[in-house]
Amino acid sequence: MRMHRVTFCSVVLLAAANSQSYTPKYGFVPDSTTAVRVAEAQAPAKLSGLWRTEGYGYLIQVDGDSLKAFEVTDLSCIPSYRAHQIKQDGSHFVFQREDYPETFEFSVEGSADQGRIHYDVTASDMIVHRVDSFPAMCGPTAADDPTTTFDVFWETYREHYPFFHLKHVDWQATRDRFRPRVAHASPRELFDVLRLMIEPLHDHHTFIDATKTDPSLSYGGEPPDPDPIGDAGRARALEIIKNRFLVVPLRSWCNDKVSFGMLRDSIGYLRLTSFWGYVPDGDYAANRRALDAALDTIFASSDGWRGLVIDVRLSRGGADPLGLVIASRLATVPYTAYAKVARRDPNHPALMTAAQPSTVVPSTRPGWHGPVVELTSRYCPSACESFTQALMGRRPAVERIGENTLGAFSDVGERHLPNGWTFGLPNELFLNERGTSFDHYGIPPTIPVPTLKTADLATGTDPGLDRAIAVLSAGRGGSPRK
Repeated sequence: MRMHRVTFCSVVLLAAANSQSYTPKYGFVPDSTTAVRVAEAQAPAKLSGLWRTEGYGYLIQVDGDSLKAFEVTDLSCIPSYRAHQIKQDGSHFVFQREDYPETFEFSVEGSADQGRIHYDVTASDMIVHRVDSFPAMCGPTAADDPTTTFDVFWETYREHYPFFHLKHVDWQATRDRFRPRVAHASPRELFDVLRLMIEPLHDHHTFIDATKTDPSLSYGGEPPDPDPIGDAGRARALEIIKNRFLVVPLRSWCNDKVSFGMLRDSIGYLRLTSFWGYVPDGDYAANRRALDAALDTIFASSDGWRGLVIDVRLSRGGADPLGLVIASRLATVPYTAYAKVARRDPNHPALMTAAQPSTVVPSTRPGWHGPVVELTSRYCPSACESFTQALMGRRPAVERIGENTLGAFSDVGERHLPNGWTFGLPNELFLNERGTSFDHYGIPPTIPVPTLKTADLATGTDPGLDRAIAVLSAGRGGSPRK
């Protein structure tokens, strides 16, 4: 799932092998009930006790209908979120988080010592295992001084961030350079140091939120844009499409985030600007219903189409499973969209959890099985990219016209610092059938065409859409491709 700046499944890596022997510097004192060891023999449908996530850095305490999560590193054990049980169906328990409107399912497997946690907005599960007691670092309450805050921030990235090698960043050297600056730092000075540490990553899925201290202290990472178009350019791009290309005007659904019109030569034009926010304040189920209703209407008119252009060049990301919903309307046979893995060892960045595949299953609802061209750009991040990856296995093949996507796939793991600030980072990879991820570089087009350039916007042209229409009008864009 990928909500920009927010994850409903905010997770980071836990070093299970090292936690029991490490002498903690910083920690959190659990309440008195956490000292009780989990009984060895327990009914499969009982959750009460302690659980540790595999590859996501959560320690989870369940006490009856109440759930508490803690974010654990080799240095710290910080309270994360709380939830309460709202439903049970056998060994499946549904919880409502207190900080987000989304629910999640906690299911117990086999011997009751292993389970899964699943959020509807994510494309994979967290695997959890029972443990007997809190790790040693869940002891003294973490100090909230600048040095402690710095150390927890740096350590979290060390244990969880998977792309230092791609970004050419020496994280140990970063610590050596910046740590001496923070001993007596003011909140703004500390924020500036943390921002300077992660700016070189240019990662769309990194952020720092210190607005509880000062409303101006907020930072979100981004790769450099050689030709920024801004909000005015986005509006101009849509204006060009409306005025020059559409023969049937756009009709919009899903809070104006899903739109459809017709181009010349009986070519459909589907514009997706987000994979979330289809219903104000709605959960995943409400968003899914709104999307399905829109797609039913759109594809009900597909008889007589020559082809379909899907334009995600200005999408802002969202929830990965909604991209799978759209892909299912285009599929003729099941195929693997991608497989997710996460970092699982703080000392070995290449060691990952077992891959969890996501499958595109052909929908029985109205769809389109003919030629498809997708328009992509540098402004296609996160769930927009997982949707693009989900189309790569479709047959007949989808032509991608435009530029590389942004290169930021993982869910954003939101973390807490001892001083009350929050920050986020990725820890996952989306792999194709060859085990390759497209992080940092993005998914390349099959037909490269410069797109969303300020010069083109100024002259009222759209070379990417021109090329897409030409491909579909010539009867291409739908032939099988190995």
